[in-house]
Amino acid sequence: MMSPLISIIVPVYNVEAYLPACLDSLLRQGIDDEQYEVVLVNDGSTDDSESICKDYVAQHANFFLLNQENQGVAAARNHGLDFVHGEYVIFVDSDDFLADNGLKRLVNVLKSHPGIDLVRFYSSYNNHIFDGKDEIDYEGKADKLLLSGGYPAFVWTFAYRKEFLDEHRIRFAKLRFSEDSLFIATVFLQNPSVCSTRANIYRYVLRQDSAVGKRDKIISRLSAEDGISAYEQINQEMEKSVFAADNTVRDTCIASMNRKKAPIYSRLLGAAYNWGEFKIIRQRIIRNSFYPMRPWNNDHRTKVFCVLLNLIFSNYVSYKFVSCFFNQIFTPYILPAYRKRVWSSN
Repeated sequence: MMSPLISIIVPVYNVEAYLPACLDSLLRQGIDDEQYEVVLVNDGSTDDSESICKDYVAQHANFFLLNQENQGVAAARNHGLDFVHGEYVIFVDSDDFLADNGLKRLVNVLKSHPGIDLVRFYSSYNNHIFDGKDEIDYEGKADKLLLSGGYPAFVWTFAYRKEFLDEHRIRFAKLRFSEDSLFIATVFLQNPSVCSTRANIYRYVLRQDSAVGKRDKIISRLSAEDGISAYEQINQEMEKSVFAADNTVRDTCIASMNRKKAPIYSRLLGAAYNWGEFKIIRQRIIRNSFYPMRPWNNDHRTKVFCVLLNLIFSNYVSYKFVSCFFNQIFTPYILPAYRKRVWSSN
């Protein structure tokens, strides 16, 4: 039996309301079943998600189900990576979906670029869809893409050659948050060959109840500390990479990382640390150069933002004051209204 060209890894955890739409979309891809497989990794769901997965596996020979105790999305994706048979791997979150015939468009690129390490495609929110043309907007090594915009933001806008991941021993770190940032940075630091198509294939579903959107103290602490760990590990990967002595690429990557610190700082505010905890976390972010925040461009608004953020984290009194405002006023009242306005406008 021939191996499929594409393996789709779908981590699943308590998404019974969204899972059928996701899996149905994977059946409308315009290619033969033999060309792709769908690997569902049930991460210890306690709702009806596992039963839904079993129904699809029973009906479709190219669907497979792996079960594990709840360990998080990183472990689920790694479980899938160790199982898949395809030449290329893509990741689809179980509350998102693919555009109809998306894989057909991807297959055309893969067949016209044999042996390419990565294929980048485009994505859009589920309520603000645009359909990019099937045209190649970049082809070459990853260093040029890094110079144009730094590290990519998402793991699910790429098809990865499985042998490339295995050759470089790339897997997801054991983090609950920011594991995707670390993964895609590690991939790009190997300077793979990349082809980018403007085809808009992935649909990201906006959810107010997603883990990323949750703002309670426990989630904020986990997210902040995992984000800092990812930052530390990306720096370590940079020092081992082919770009360690390339100041141009290195500086661009550092600027990219600075830009992505802002959400982690917001989680630090949401963490509501006491004095002892703040002292420990502040020492850590100083030691690893996460703090102070440095501007990632020359825009005066960016510079002002960084100055204010550095003042907030310069001492416990200012941190405590802003953290109280953030948790008692901004998060419960201002942020939901802002999200509602932005999401409805999209």
